[in-house]
Amino acid sequence: MPSKQELFLESSDFPLSLSVFLNEDNVFIEILSKKHVNFVSTYPLSSFVIGKDSAKTCLVFDSFTDFEAKKADLGSKVTFLCCDIAHLNGLEEQYQAWCELRKHCDFLLIRAFAYGDFSFLHYDFTIYTHELSFVFPVYNVAGYLEKCFENFISFPYDFVEFLAVNDGATDHSRDVLQKIQQKDARVQILDKPNGGCASARAFGLRHAKGRYVAFIDPDDFVEPQFIEKLHIHAVFSQCQVVQCGYNHCYNQTNQISANVEDKRLTPFFCKPYIAETPNYSIYGINQFGIWRRLYAVSFLKENNIKFHEEIKRFDDLPFCFEVFSLCTSFLAIPDTLYNYRIDRPGQDTLSTRDERLFVLFDIFNILNDFYHQADNKNEGVLSNLLLARMSCHRFGLQAIEKKLLNDYMGRMFDDFNIHRHAFMQSVLTLRKHYEKFWSSKMLMFFGIALRWKWLVKLVNKRLFK
Repeated sequence: MPSKQELFLESSDFPLSLSVFLNEDNVFIEILSKKHVNFVSTYPLSSFVIGKDSAKTCLVFDSFTDFEAKKADLGSKVTFLCCDIAHLNGLEEQYQAWCELRKHCDFLLIRAFAYGDFSFLHYDFTIYTHELSFVFPVYNVAGYLEKCFENFISFPYDFVEFLAVNDGATDHSRDVLQKIQQKDARVQILDKPNGGCASARAFGLRHAKGRYVAFIDPDDFVEPQFIEKLHIHAVFSQCQVVQCGYNHCYNQTNQISANVEDKRLTPFFCKPYIAETPNYSIYGINQFGIWRRLYAVSFLKENNIKFHEEIKRFDDLPFCFEVFSLCTSFLAIPDTLYNYRIDRPGQDTLSTRDERLFVLFDIFNILNDFYHQADNKNEGVLSNLLLARMSCHRFGLQAIEKKLLNDYMGRMFDDFNIHRHAFMQSVLTLRKHYEKFWSSKMLMFFGIALRWKWLVKLVNKRLFK
């Protein structure tokens, strides 16, 4: 049986009971209180021994100001630290307090004010050695690396790691990475034989030690507040996925333009979606690019979400599909903090016109297997699977070389036949999940698309142009 110790803190209205449970492997904290209780209204600086180790204590502060006044007396880390930071001005100040508090304890319990409400939030710092891991799959992008890393290494806190996965680059990318590493020891260079982007991302994920992980394309670059703003919302929402907006950066001119499609995400801006089941509409109204998000590592591991290393391009499509089919908490912020470079020579969307586009059929074989798993076989996943097929095959038909068009079309119709048994169900679920976000005209387009007319028109245009 775990040992139990209780600390009663008198508030102005009624007592707050903080119960701490400890056994050999785990620590549990239980709070018994009413909504909006003053966490501590008087300063009791309470300290008590946990188990047999007299060095393990629990300290309680009624405000961050009181903590600041007393922290010099703390000495080494304590096991538990409890503090009310809700009085601070905004999430930015509360985040700065959180960053300071985490240095002094293994377990932190705070009362915060976020997203229009008071909440108690608990953090365990013994599971992960870092808060954030950023994975950069590097292959022959030497000319972009310094610009990419510039605003990452300016982040001031030490709980972040930057994992540059050298995927067998044949240019001088590794030399550039070594120069960056000399400026910032948080940059780690991980060497591996060339295996493609999915292989490099998977390699970085296996080495990541952070609570959250992000995957950054090393030819892109971010705004100065990219890390801080995303992490602020990860800390206070504790969502499985947190994302920001992004810009298009045209490689030839360096012109930057905002991505307007994110406006469809307005219902999720700074309003955490937290539920027992996924909101399947998030997938359809979101860009599937992997690079502007923080993903909770625990969520990825618990759901066995990984990169399919046999996929040599477009590997972010199955990853994002699985993420948004399974995540039950999501938050978006409207700030455009990521700059996605387009029209760069060598990019998949720009250079892939030949048989390499047939990888889309391999991807949908993977997603078919995912859908047919017992827990995933539902109408939300089905509608998004059909939506993904329509979007990707439209891209494929527009991009594929004319001499390969008939072959692609044959495979495409075989691929769509998988949906024949649930065709009408797919149509109805598309409408059900997206009528709040898309106009009637857009929904009508999908209805027409499902009757193949758009395919006929597009194919004719390609064949006879």
